Amino acid sequence: MQHSTQVTILKELMQQLDEGKNIDAGVQVRMPTTSYVCPEIADQEREQFFRNHPQLIGLSGDLPEPGSYLTMDDFGVPILATRAKDGTLHAFLNACRHRSVKVASGERGTKSIFTCPFHMWSYRNTGDLINIPDEDHFGEVDKSCHGLLELPAVERDGLLWVHPSIDGELDIDALLGEELAAELASFGVSEQRYLGEKTIGMAISDDSRMIASPLDTIRRTKFTKDAEALLAVFPDYNVGGIILGLPVNMDGTEGPRCQSTRQFGANFAEKTDLPIGFWDERMSTQAMERHLIAQDVTRKRRAEVIDKLAAQFILQGALEFLRNLAS
Repeated sequence: MQHSTQVTILKELMQQLDEGKNIDAGVQVRMPTTSYVCPEIADQEREQFFRNHPQLIGLSGDLPEPGSYLTMDDFGVPILATRAKDGTLHAFLNACRHRSVKVASGERGTKSIFTCPFHMWSYRNTGDLINIPDEDHFGEVDKSCHGLLELPAVERDGLLWVHPSIDGELDIDALLGEELAAELASFGVSEQRYLGEKTIGMAISDDSRMIASPLDTIRRTKFTKDAEALLAVFPDYNVGGIILGLPVNMDGTEGPRCQSTRQFGANFAEKTDLPIGFWDERMSTQAMERHLIAQDVTRKRRAEVIDKLAAQFILQGALEFLRNLAS
């Protein structure tokens, strides 16, 4: 929504808090538990909302230069997005045309050639098949017809859009509409850059475990030093347990980032006897980003505090769950 609308809503909410108002629907509404746990509904949602719908996969800054790439497994198919030599965005199924093995295994990086680890078929970052070792073993292969399968992709106003289906329709104007498209364009997203997984945001709860507060941000180096920096904080705050944010995919599945986080937790468990839990961190950074933007916080200042505020958001969610569980 427009910034002016955000300010109006925030002022209204603050007024309601001051006056003790509670604006609700006026009636009680019952939701069947099947709405949350039904596997058939979940399958339908994955199909309609993820596999068969345009997806925002990142920002232009996630592919900062020609040769940049990123991969994603959030939408039921493996996606490889690249920036070609001329700066054009491309997106493909991250699967070799021979045996469907992933040609890119890392989450992101810089690479102009992708090679399948199975039989070493090689592809340009434009999708073209350029090399088949021992080609005579396969028979005659028309390389022009066996490039990576390209997905519909559009870059607009600093946002990277991809449709997970090769025959999917990707019409950004129809998807967003004139008003939302203009609003997104006004955000200046194209100026933002990917800084990497370089920080750990920390938050702490009060003794009553009611309120989470942002604490600090650690600049990551290597695990040993990261662990030492975390452990050094514990005595000052009488820490009794640890919650790690788990970067679950938007469809609820766990990808490589979750595996890395769980491994971090397993390694950290060897250095402390404190219990370690995990909490779904989906949308935590985005929620704090929107909050800071609504408060007119500068981009530079947002970058300085976003990680520890996201940690506060994650911890508060875990505290409220534990409190509800106890009651």
